[in-house]
Amino acid sequence: MLRSILVGLDGSAFSTSALELDLEWGKQHDCLLVGLGIIDKTGVDVVEAMPIGASAFKRRTDEKQLAKAQQRVQKFFDRFEARCKEEKVRCETLTEIGVPYEEILEESQRHDLLLLGQQTYYEFDHYDTPGKTLHNVLKNCPRPVVTTPKRFSTIGNTIIAYDASLQAAHALESFVALDLHRDGEVHVVSVDEEAIRAE
Repeated sequence: MLRSILVGLDGSAFSTSALELDLEWGKQHDCLLVGLGIIDKTGVDVVEAMPIGASAFKRRTDEKQLAKAQQRVQKFFDRFEARCKEEKVRCETLTEIGVPYEEILEESQRHDLLLLGQQTYYEFDHYDTPGKTLHNVLKNCPRPVVTTPKRFSTIGNTIIAYDASLQAAHALESFVALDLHRDGEVHVVSVDEEAIRAE
């Protein structure tokens, strides 16, 4: 049973696509949708050499950058809450400050499923360049992760990457247990240097 879905909000078209899938599953399963906004504090608190007496100026600059990042995240929340209200789906928002992938991994433990765009844009001052957040999340996430392309369309076929690892087995088991396989065909993909092993 799907009770809550965590969706990463970064303002990108990929994130918007994840939200649309989030809304569709939220309605289907009558579950809580949690929008996660992340402020990459490591980008704000960069350690750098400075002359004596400049630390107060640096602190004020950091505070301004942090406030600007918080305003940016609030815009994501406003859009998220408006869409949830339109679709009559229960929702909450959550802001975390820290290393993006670490915050996502920690928060994902409290939810049944994690939704992210196939590209993520959380790194401070590099909002127009996809970062490595998704890569790090996929390698370490304790929950199933669903990624969405830039444009969302109705749910069709599903591709599951399977390598016989404990993590892959757990993700596959959760996929079935959460009843996410209702629509379309399920394709299992396995890659290995030995074809027989992959099969």
